[in-house]
Amino acid sequence: MFSFATDNAANALGIEKTGKIKAGYKADIAILDTSCPQMQPMNNPVSALCYSANGGEVVTTIINGKIVMEDRVLTEIDEQEVYYNIERIKKKLKEKR
Repeated sequence: MFSFATDNAANALGIEKTGKIKAGYKADIAILDTSCPQMQPMNNPVSALCYSANGGEVVTTIINGKIVMEDRVLTEIDEQEVYYNIERIKKKLKEKR
């Protein structure tokens, strides 16, 4: 099942140099906290990831070799600015009603 979602998916979509942890490949990696209750018991990590993970387990995210979230803190985006813009857009949408 894991290959189905990684290297087989990349091959099926014609995406090169992705889907594997290998020198020269794009490094898109999510590091999870598997001690969360929904990931237990961790008898089969692939099954736990596919059927129990909900995204809240993600601790660190690496996209194309660049850490974009570390210890659940965004490193490339100003989170407060994002929230500010969401509120600003929300107000504009309410005004249009």
